[in-house]
Amino acid sequence: MSIALLLISVLIAALALKGIHFQRKWPFVDKPSDVLVAILTIALVILTHISDKQHENALNQKQHDADSTQKTKDNVHKIREDSLAGAYGVMLNNETNRNITTFNKALQDYRLHYDSGQKRIISSLQDSLHQNQSTPFVGLCLSYVGQPAPIYITKSSKETCVNFRFCTTGALANHIYIDMYTAFSKGGTLVDAKKTVVCKDDTKDAGTISSTQLCNNGQLIIWAISDTLCIYLEKKYKNTEGKSWNVKQYLYFVPVTGEVLNMEPDREDAFVAFLKRSRVL
Repeated sequence: MSIALLLISVLIAALALKGIHFQRKWPFVDKPSDVLVAILTIALVILTHISDKQHENALNQKQHDADSTQKTKDNVHKIREDSLAGAYGVMLNNETNRNITTFNKALQDYRLHYDSGQKRIISSLQDSLHQNQSTPFVGLCLSYVGQPAPIYITKSSKETCVNFRFCTTGALANHIYIDMYTAFSKGGTLVDAKKTVVCKDDTKDAGTISSTQLCNNGQLIIWAISDTLCIYLEKKYKNTEGKSWNVKQYLYFVPVTGEVLNMEPDREDAFVAFLKRSRVL
């Protein structure tokens, strides 16, 4: 478009110069004013062309800047989405590993394990059926219908006691050591840390049940629904062939419901730290 305007202006200038008479006083032209008109016309076209070009360059630069800004925003948005997705993936993976660890630990405490091939939980006693070694289990009794719970509350007119039942199953066990560390969690605060020696180098045959009590120094306890008794068991024992077991177990007992549950790993750390501060561990 600018080139066409330039050609038209040149043509106008040529027409304006039509009929020029050459004179000695003013070479090439008859009227200097006609030449000035032609020159101004050409100059106007050239300036218009330059202005159009500058405007076009400005539009191109503006579009380039807009594209660059949008690309930067898209990159920042993508980086943010990738970062959030990565953080969520790590959190989810950690939570999954933690749940698997807690699940496997709970099974091990009761001589069970998960068979991924058969996709079911089986007794670890089956692993040693083809062997001659015996496999005893020593720990809190399992809950059965018609049998007392492994942990239960008794009250008298003067005090409240927590009762514990420990069973030996599977085979005879000897050199049994069981240390029990406890603390009450009332309103989310741990109090009254204690150590109780349940067994010390004892020998017990399969089917033996041992009991111990934890009483509140002649006081009655009124339990809130969120109150718990935190329990840490350190167990060591051997079978008749000399194979040894060393088991650590973290539990908490809910007096209001009578539930015995496995403790979460982060709660385990806080509980152990409290026992050490209380100088019972």
